[in-house]
Amino acid sequence: MKLIQRINKRTGLLFIGIFIIVLLALILFSQGSEKDSEPPKISSITGNITAKAGETITIQVNFTDNVEVTNATLYYRTEGETIWRKTSIINKTKDLYIPVEANKNWEYFVTVDDAANNGPVGKPSADGSISYSIIILENTPDIDEWDETRYLLVEEGTAGWCSNCPDVASTIHKVHEQNEIPFYYISMIEDKNQKAQNRLKDDLNIYGFPTVYIDGGYTLIMGAGDFESKFKQSLSVAQSRSTPRILLNLTFKWDETKKQLENTVIVENKDDASYSGTLKIYITEINSRWADYNAEAYSYGFIDYGLQKDVVLQAGEKKTFSETWDAKNAGFSDVVKENLFVIAAIFTSTSEKRYAYPDATENPFDAYFCDAATGTRVSEGILPPTIGIKTPREYNHYLFGKEKHNRILPFTYIIGKLPIQVTITGGSDIEKVEYTVKGPFRSFNATVTQEPYDWTWDTFSFGKYTITAQVYDSNGKNNTDSIEVYAFIL
Repeated sequence: MKLIQRINKRTGLLFIGIFIIVLLALILFSQGSEKDSEPPKISSITGNITAKAGETITIQVNFTDNVEVTNATLYYRTEGETIWRKTSIINKTKDLYIPVEANKNWEYFVTVDDAANNGPVGKPSADGSISYSIIILENTPDIDEWDETRYLLVEEGTAGWCSNCPDVASTIHKVHEQNEIPFYYISMIEDKNQKAQNRLKDDLNIYGFPTVYIDGGYTLIMGAGDFESKFKQSLSVAQSRSTPRILLNLTFKWDETKKQLENTVIVENKDDASYSGTLKIYITEINSRWADYNAEAYSYGFIDYGLQKDVVLQAGEKKTFSETWDAKNAGFSDVVKENLFVIAAIFTSTSEKRYAYPDATENPFDAYFCDAATGTRVSEGILPPTIGIKTPREYNHYLFGKEKHNRILPFTYIIGKLPIQVTITGGSDIEKVEYTVKGPFRSFNATVTQEPYDWTWDTFSFGKYTITAQVYDSNGKNNTDSIEVYAFIL
């Protein structure tokens, strides 16, 4: 009996041992058999960054994998080089020293992979075809040396058909030159630029032209009556507004071959509280390609945004934001670097209600106030010439040369021959003006090389025509203006 009991006891212990071994084997097998079929993911990376020659910068990256990332590589090179240097960034951070002699931007990207080779996965690309920039700043002052003068931002809602707008624009320019209250201004031309129109109608709910918005609508003036005194008073009111200490430093590099402008803004919050807002870069032309009602070129005419980005800064924090504006893709491949003026502005993240027609409390809009602004010219040099067709002008009619404003018909028409007159500004020595008149049945051209560069249209014409005037200076720079008319000329 005892023998049987001992056998049963041994059998039971053996069974338990076998059970434990099988269980452990199953656990080990289940752990080792997880199939790694998912590629790694890069969740964040430093992105574009600025540096001075002689500095050490830190690139940080965060990545995950369903099993494990086994390889993380940082590729970098000087802009224009063909060979990428590389180093491991498996610890998710890497310091790079920028040599003292560095005078070109650097480029970099990161790739990660796992043991099953489901990658490599890259950011912003896996092969370097797209890369981030390390922008080498030239003679950039330390943040403590920045000018803390608060510049206001003025946006003028204007249009080519607006007969009162040129007087308002002239006054804005005069007050700007006096510099009693520092501000930057932008001509938002409603009928020439879609993004300007969107800004005026969608964001600022414009009621009439001209309307001048100061600091995003903190104060505004609608109409041209007694404008100068109202404008100076509104500037003074906006200047007295309490604002957080936000400093902006704007730098850029222009690539003439690619027609690209690389904009970089360093933003520092010197306040004791956190700050959130929206950073915008306005790209303007000092002498606009578009002419106003008086055939004069607009000043600081808005063409496009160079950057729009939400910003969050803790107290004392400094961040860098960078973006490349491609003039060709934006439809402005003919821009001249000497004519570009770039303005950076940061707006509050919270809004207050304002009215685009204040006297009648009509056309309400959510005003996001501008807390800081800075601006600079892209390159010094001679401005390109601009040209505006002074006669004929939009919404007028001409009877044998006599001009009258149309009260009913929403177009320009001409009866009898008409001297075509232009206004030319900027440029070096003007060489010529070329006229082209293109209609449904015929087209003809004329070239004028003597001042005042006018030309008389006296050739038989009937129907709708487009008049184009193009000016050329001695440096080969040119500009155009055009107008559509209906003509009956015998």
